[in-house]
Amino acid sequence: MVQTIFRKAQVEHTYSKFYSKLCSTIVKIDLESQGKRAIPNNLKFCSFRKKLLEYCRSCFEEIFLQDDFEALKKKAEDSGKKYSLEDHKELMLKRQHKLFGNIEFVGELFTCHLLRGDTAKSIFEHLLNVECFVDDTIEAAIKFIEKIGPTIEEKIRQGTEGKGAASNRKFSQEEYDTILGRFNDIWRNSVAAKEGTRTCGKRIQKLIQNMLENQKLGWKKLKQNDKDVKTKKQVEIDMLKKAQAAEQTRQKQDQDDGYGGGGGRGQRGGRDRAGDNRRNDRRDNE
Repeated sequence: MVQTIFRKAQVEHTYSKFYSKLCSTIVKIDLESQGKRAIPNNLKFCSFRKKLLEYCRSCFEEIFLQDDFEALKKKAEDSGKKYSLEDHKELMLKRQHKLFGNIEFVGELFTCHLLRGDTAKSIFEHLLNVECFVDDTIEAAIKFIEKIGPTIEEKIRQGTEGKGAASNRKFSQEEYDTILGRFNDIWRNSVAAKEGTRTCGKRIQKLIQNMLENQKLGWKKLKQNDKDVKTKKQVEIDMLKKAQAAEQTRQKQDQDDGYGGGGGRGQRGGRDRAGDNRRNDRRDNE
């Protein structure tokens, strides 16, 4: 079940919130079946959540441990196959899609309190590693901070983050500022194109700048765009309405082209060309 949910969430990014809520419901049922309340302190007793996080970790490791072009090309040649740049581009697009799907889903798990802070910190460490980050990992980190940033800030304001015996499982203000500072460093180093430093592309630089500005404004842009994900039934209804509207437009166009009124050339309301031709023939005979 864990693998099925996670794989669908990887592919169907739009429904990541739906799948995270599904996981939250399963966790609640699991705990209640053990006679325990569904509260954060009892999550350690839920085997489903444990399997979910383990699979999440293995998926990230699989993505980050993928070989580069030269290594993949050599493997293909050793097995008597070809591996071109086009093949590599296609593989990288699939990798990007899977990475972004992971981030969307894991971010939703965090907002549902199914993901601990230390796991989220580890994800940022991997995505923003100064030794090996690329544009895709930075963009994934931006998506992740935009997803969980408002929740972290709210917990820090309420004093529920970064305190207590298990504070390493949560975010302190200092740790959160360090992550934002890492984004800022990558952006400024890339703009300055400092020699000997790893940089990102222009598009990613702009994404980082926009994210940092939005964070200073209290994530206002995210709040404006925060809408619940539609259910599959709602999507089907919307698609049906669009299809009906398109059909009505097509029928109206057909009527305008072939059956127009007053002055048209169709069977209704227009001049009868066949009648005109018969009258012209009679005049010629006379």
